[in-house]
Amino acid sequence: FYELMKEKCTTMSNTECRWSEMFKFDNIIVTWKNIYAQKIVYFRDNKLSEFNFKVFQNILPCGYILSKWNYNINEKCEVCKNVETMEHMLYSCPRVRAIWEDISFKYFNELPSV
Repeated sequence: FYELMKEKCTTMSNTECRWSEMFKFDNIIVTWKNIYAQKIVYFRDNKLSEFNFKVFQNILPCGYILSKWNYNINEKCEVCKNVETMEHMLYSCPRVRAIWEDISFKYFNELPSV
């Protein structure tokens, strides 16, 4: 599976085009080659590499996607009741945003003074 996943990193998907527009990448092809090289192909941990691949391809299991496969699964976030997309699950849910803010606060407060 991991070899197939790494081979897939040589072609550009619709999701990559959307991410490129969102983050305003200048040189899309070179940028994505670098991203895949750093975060998937040469990444030492296969599970984190797989997670990164799923994020880049927008196939990370979330309520919205899972509810399409199984009608018994709710598409809504259990915390805030918004539709649970991948973006919501990783950054926009209030609980997740609070976690990222806490991590950022601790990281920037632990940096050495210059």
